[in-house]
Amino acid sequence: MFVTVFHPKIGWDPSALINTLDHVDDVNNRAYFSLNSNNLPILLFMSFLSNVFQLKTWLFFDYLTIVMVDLSIIFSVATSYMIDRRYFAVSLYIHILVFGFFPWIVIPYTDTWVLPFVSAFLFFYFSAKKVTKLWQKNILMTLFALLVCGTYFIKPSAIIPAIAIGLIEALSLFKEKRVLLSEVLKKFSTVLIVMFSFICLYTITQNKIEHQTLIHVNRERAIRAVHFMNMGISGDGGYNAQDTLKMGELATKSEKIEYSKQMYVKRLKKLGVIGYFHFIIQKQINNTADGSFALGKEGHFIQGDQIPKSHGLKGVLENHLYIYGKNVANFRFIAQFIWLIILSCIFFGWHNKSQATQTI
Repeated sequence: MFVTVFHPKIGWDPSALINTLDHVDDVNNRAYFSLNSNNLPILLFMSFLSNVFQLKTWLFFDYLTIVMVDLSIIFSVATSYMIDRRYFAVSLYIHILVFGFFPWIVIPYTDTWVLPFVSAFLFFYFSAKKVTKLWQKNILMTLFALLVCGTYFIKPSAIIPAIAIGLIEALSLFKEKRVLLSEVLKKFSTVLIVMFSFICLYTITQNKIEHQTLIHVNRERAIRAVHFMNMGISGDGGYNAQDTLKMGELATKSEKIEYSKQMYVKRLKKLGVIGYFHFIIQKQINNTADGSFALGKEGHFIQGDQIPKSHGLKGVLENHLYIYGKNVANFRFIAQFIWLIILSCIFFGWHNKSQATQTI
């Protein structure tokens, strides 16, 4: 009901994705994907779905976002049941509470579309921990590896839980007082299967992306990872329009890399050791302090003037979610209240030292 009534056009990257599906030959869209080639996988995914259903509207992609978020809920609740069935009910209630006040469901972009992939690979990992037969474990871990690979292509930063799993599994080896050779060999075989599955899907997918014919891109203009490292230590650690503009001005890959490296070193030196330590603490606060996740706080987030003009239910939603709405503070209060409950539950759960809890 919420999405049907309230599905505004979103600015920034989501608009670039959806506009490109209708105008693949537009010079601005080509320029965008030449610079932001990291968004090619989600564009190809959206193009595939839009061809299947023969729809390209914002409402259609918002409905798909509902499917993505609901799949994530199913996998997350199933994971909690897999770890300890006593927490199935409370896990379900928490998810209903959180996603009952989740306006990001009208943002058809990697932030929401990656959620089921992360929830699913966690589910298969914890399922693999429960089974005893090696063949069952290897099948589940193969599915885990394939989903981690899919996650990487949609939103690279979302593989952080997989990195945590690797670290916890490695550290757990030091816990064992007596390590049996047979157990080591079993774990090693599982690791090899995970790596092989990941590399196979990665190679196939990367090849598909490199040879895609949907939109013509100039790969020499692509923004490199070092740009995001550089931008991440500027200002308050968020988006930097000046750096992004510079990436558009510099023509070659080497020029982009060299500029970003120089600026990165310059900013690090300016901060110093103590300054950098203070900076990352403040950045962590910025990342975790806002329960609304900065919904609507950037310019062009929702396209248009964001002044509520509608009546009825749509008018109520606009007044709660537009930045010039009369009740936007109420939404932010509710979001912050829910967020504080979640953080408090995590903080006061320190006594639970199980491996599953440490991983999560």
